[in-house]
Amino acid sequence: MKKGIYVLSLFVIATFVFVFSVVNLVSAEIHFSKPEGIYNLGDVIENEISVVPPGKGFLHVDLVCDNGELNILNTIPNDNGKANVKLPLTNTYIGDLTGSCSFLGEYNGEVSESRSFEISRKLDVVLDIDSFSAKPGENITITGSVTRQNGAKVNGKVELTVPLLSLRGDEEIEEENQSEENTSEEEGNEVDEEKEESDEDAEEEIIEEGIDNGIFYGNIIEGRFSIIFDLMENTPAGTYLIKVFAYEEYSGERTSEGIGKSDLHVLQILSGVDVALNNQNLNPGEIFSFKPMALDQTGVSIESEISAIIIDENQNRVFEKIVRSGETIEYEIPTNLTSGYYEIEVSSEEESIIKKFYVNEMAIASFELQNSTLVVTNIGNIPYKKDIQVDLNGKPFVKKLNLNLGESTEFKLTGAEGEYDVKVSDGESEISRSGILLTGRAIGVQEIKEGANIALNRPVVWIFLIIILGGGAFFLVRSMRKKKSFAHSDIGKPSLKERIKNRLNRRKQEKILNLGKKQETEKKYGVKVSEDKEERKEPAMVKNDSVDLIVPNQAEPVLVLRGRKNFVAMIALKIKNKITKKGKSNLEKSIDHVYEKKAAVYDKGDYVFIIFSPIMTRSLKNEIIAVKTAEKIKLLLEHQNNRESDEHKIEFGIGIASGEVVNKVENKILKFTALGNLTTIAKKLATASNREILINKTAYERTQGVIRADKTSNNEIYVIKRILDRERNDKFLKGFLQRMKK
Repeated sequence: MKKGIYVLSLFVIATFVFVFSVVNLVSAEIHFSKPEGIYNLGDVIENEISVVPPGKGFLHVDLVCDNGELNILNTIPNDNGKANVKLPLTNTYIGDLTGSCSFLGEYNGEVSESRSFEISRKLDVVLDIDSFSAKPGENITITGSVTRQNGAKVNGKVELTVPLLSLRGDEEIEEENQSEENTSEEEGNEVDEEKEESDEDAEEEIIEEGIDNGIFYGNIIEGRFSIIFDLMENTPAGTYLIKVFAYEEYSGERTSEGIGKSDLHVLQILSGVDVALNNQNLNPGEIFSFKPMALDQTGVSIESEISAIIIDENQNRVFEKIVRSGETIEYEIPTNLTSGYYEIEVSSEEESIIKKFYVNEMAIASFELQNSTLVVTNIGNIPYKKDIQVDLNGKPFVKKLNLNLGESTEFKLTGAEGEYDVKVSDGESEISRSGILLTGRAIGVQEIKEGANIALNRPVVWIFLIIILGGGAFFLVRSMRKKKSFAHSDIGKPSLKERIKNRLNRRKQEKILNLGKKQETEKKYGVKVSEDKEERKEPAMVKNDSVDLIVPNQAEPVLVLRGRKNFVAMIALKIKNKITKKGKSNLEKSIDHVYEKKAAVYDKGDYVFIIFSPIMTRSLKNEIIAVKTAEKIKLLLEHQNNRESDEHKIEFGIGIASGEVVNKVENKILKFTALGNLTTIAKKLATASNREILINKTAYERTQGVIRADKTSNNEIYVIKRILDRERNDKFLKGFLQRMKK
C-alpha cells in the first residue's frame, strides 16, 4: 500500500514538472515592434517589446551590430508584458557601433532577435554643379543639398575646402571617377574613409608647408547650403578639387557627416606682357635679340599673338612685327642707325610694356674693290674721321679720311703692270684680295678727287687761268664803258616808279575791258564765262548740309599709300543744333585763328575737324597747340552766344584726340589716312561734350604740365579744367573783343 502511494506521488510530481516546463516553453515569447530600415547618428530609435507571459522575470535586450554589441535594456516588463526601448544614437550611448544592427532580447530563458536595421554615420552631400569654370579674381558660389540616408533633411554645418596648390591632372580625375563607379555600396564607406584620411593627411602636409587651403564655412538649413568665396588674382590656371564636408552636431559632438566633391577649372588669362632683351647697349651692325612674352596671372608665358615695335626718339617706327609669345626675334641694327635711346614696345590686347635700349655712336666704313679702284663709304652713324692702310704686295700706304654720313671716296691703285695682293684695313674692318691687275709707272694709292688740286700746283695751269680771268675782266670793263656812252644813256626814259605806275594802269584798263566783254558775252549767249586764270582764286568751299565752311587750309581723309607716319592732334567740333546763316558766320570767325597755327580743316555732317600735323606745323607738340586752340574756340563761341539771340546761338561740344596717321601734302591739301580709330574717338568725345573740352588719355599724357584736367568715370577720358599758359589766350580774347566792339 505504501509502495503504491509512493509511486503515485512520484508520478504526480513528474507530471507537474513536465506540465510546468511545457507551459513555460510554450508561453514565454518576445516580440519587437518593426524598426525603420535605416537610422543616422543623431536619430532616436524607439521600439516597443512585448513578452509572454508577463511577470516571469527580467527582460535583457542588447544592440548587436557588425562591429560590436551593447546592452541597452535590463528591466521587468509591466503587468501587460510591455517594455519600451528609447535609444539616442550618439557617441555617448552607442560609441562607434554602426552598420547592420538588430535587437537581441532574452526573457525567461527565451531568446529572440528583431528585424535588422542599419545605423549610418554618413550624410549624402550633392553639389548642384559637378564642375565650375572661373577666372582669377572672380566670385564663386557653391550650392548643394545634404540629406540623411533615410532622406530626411539636415540642419547642420558645412566646410568648403579648396586646396589651391593641389593641382590634379585630367587623367587623375578620370581614374578617380572610374574607381568610384566600380566601388560597391558595401565598400563605399571604407573607400570614403580612406579618401578622407588621405585628404586630411594631404591637407595637413599643405598646412605644414604654409599654403593657404582656402577653408570657408556655412550653415545647412532644411537640407540646403550656399557658400560664396573669391578666387585670388594670382591663382594658377588648372583643375582644382573642391571638397564640401557636411556634419550634424548633438550636444557639441559630431554625429553624422558626409563629403561632396567637385572640380574647379581656373582659366588662364592674359594679365601682362614682358620682353627680355639680350642687351641694352648695342653697337650699329650688331644683332639685337629680344623675346616678347604674354603672361598669365602667375607670370607664366601663354600662347598668344604679340606685337613688337621699335621707336626712335622722334616717334618714328624703325621695326615692327607680330610674333608668337615666347618667340625670340633677331633684329640687325643698321650700321647707319642714328645713335640714341630707342624704345621697344610690346603689346597684346590691352596689355603693353615699354623698355629702352641705347645705340652707340660708331664710325664704320665699307671697302669695295672695283678692278683697280678702291671705294670707301661711310656706312656708320657718325662722320668717319679715321686713317686707313692700303697694302699693295705688302707695301703700306696710309690715307686720312673725313667722310660725312653716307659719303664715299675713291682711290686709284697703281703699280708696275702685273698682279698684286691688296689688303685694306682701318683696324676694325678689313678686306683682302689677290690677283688684282694694276697698271702705271709706279706703285701707289691716289685719291681720285684730289686730281684737281694736284693740277692747280702746276705753273701751266695757273698761266691758263690767269689768261682766262684777264680776258673776262677786259670784256667786263668794255661793257661798262659802253653803257655810260651818250648813245646808251637813260636821258628821256621814264623812271622806274613811272614805269611801274604805267604797267599797273595798263593792267587795270585790260581788266575793265575784259569784264565788259565777259558781261556782254554772258548777256548775249546766256552762259557764264569763267574768270581769267590769272585772277586770284577764292578759297575752296567745303560743302555740307549742316556746316558749309570756307576753308583756306584743307584736309582730306583719303587712303594714303605713300606718305609720312606721324602723331597728330585732332580737334573735333560737334555742332548740335541747326544754325542760321549768321551762326555759320560766327562759327567761321571762331575758328579763323587756327590757320595761323598751320592747321588743316575739313567738315563732315555736323562735325568740323581741325588737324595739327608735324608736316604742316613743324612741331612735335601738336597736342599742346590743339588744347590752346580748342580753348580759344570755346571762349569765342561762348562770347558770341552771350551776344546773340537764341535763334543764332550755337550748341557745341569739343573733343581732342591724339593718334597716328599716314599723311602728305598734295596740291596744298593735307591728305591723310587715320590709323586705328582716331577720328571715331574724336567724334565720340565731341558728342559727349556739353560746351566743354574732353580729351582722350593719349593726348592728355602728351600735354601733362600744360593743363589741369579731371578724370571722368571712363578712365580713358579727361575734362580740361585749366590751361596753365592763359596769358596768350587772354591777350587774344581781349583784342578780339575790342575788334568786335569797333
